[in-house]
Amino acid sequence: MRICMVCEFFHPVIGGIETHVLELSKQLISRGHEVFVLTSNPTWMKGCNRLPDFEEIDGIPLHRFHVLSDWGTGPFYPAFAKKIMQLQPDVIHAHAGGWLHSDISAFLGKMKSIRCIITAHGFPGVVDSTRLQIYRRTITRIALRLVDAVIATSPSQKEQLIRRGVKETKIHVIPSGLSDEYFCRDVDPEPLREKYNLHGPVILFLGRLAPVKGIEHLIHAAPRILHRFSHMKLLIVGPDPGVK
Repeated sequence: MRICMVCEFFHPVIGGIETHVLELSKQLISRGHEVFVLTSNPTWMKGCNRLPDFEEIDGIPLHRFHVLSDWGTGPFYPAFAKKIMQLQPDVIHAHAGGWLHSDISAFLGKMKSIRCIITAHGFPGVVDSTRLQIYRRTITRIALRLVDAVIATSPSQKEQLIRRGVKETKIHVIPSGLSDEYFCRDVDPEPLREKYNLHGPVILFLGRLAPVKGIEHLIHAAPRILHRFSHMKLLIVGPDPGVK
């Protein structure tokens, strides 16, 4: 089966969706499928504004496309639609529902009779401006109805998708997984504990340092938590993309 993965960014950009698409693609290839990743050319990683238009990562052909604009609904890189037509996939799998590349994938799949799946990832709409709310209540709502299936990563996300007008029978709850290799590493935590004086219980935040992650709530709550549990430490780990 030929599968086109469509996502906003991809490895070496560090992020949850980027890692998810990388690992999923590797697993699909190991099962005999052809997988192509289509993504945007820029990256929010500091010190790197442009990545190669084409390269192969872990056996995955990766095509990056020039971004014409970003209206707040994600990068607009329409050339990926032409590439899909050239590749003639059996399935389009778009990642991050509510963003422009996923909505275009849904409309393209419907027009060309290509099976299309969207994995929602997260909760778009939580910090939307009024303009984005209008966009997602119109364009995205239509796109989610056109696709063959929508993958929710949690039961609560499934409920949100139903409220957005997606038929329950079309939604499949599949939590994001991790490769076995993440659990088979012989790692000694002691040097890290010594370096940061992490003896005792630790509260860990691991993720991109951006407002959408809600880290400010943890920071505001931290003084009260640490006052009550003085032996506890708060550890924040993640890349800072400079996103407001």
